[in-house]
Amino acid sequence: MGYEELFEFSGSMFPPPPRHRCEVDFDECVLNPCENGGYCQNLPNVFHCECGINFSGDQCTIDCNDFYLYLGLVQLQFMLQLISYLILHIDDGPEIDWEHQQMDSDEEPIGANMDD
Repeated sequence: MGYEELFEFSGSMFPPPPRHRCEVDFDECVLNPCENGGYCQNLPNVFHCECGINFSGDQCTIDCNDFYLYLGLVQLQFMLQLISYLILHIDDGPEIDWEHQQMDSDEEPIGANMDD
């Protein structure tokens, strides 16, 4: 009894396996999808681009130089804001109202029993 007969006999919901499996891999790197000097690696049914130091992305299309310039400017702005805040608040201390401080009943005020 072959697999097909067993399949028909058992009434299984799973189809029989294919008799042969043929896969053809197309070389996607032939089309040179990686831009800006990126190196293309052909993988089964997909490609992968190895980009240079100045570019990134799936096809090496994102210029990283602009990104790092923007990131540097944002960090500079943050540092200048932090420094200006610290300079403006350098002499700020806790404001304590000493006249309205309450003491425990067991304590005497400082200097109350000083003999003159």
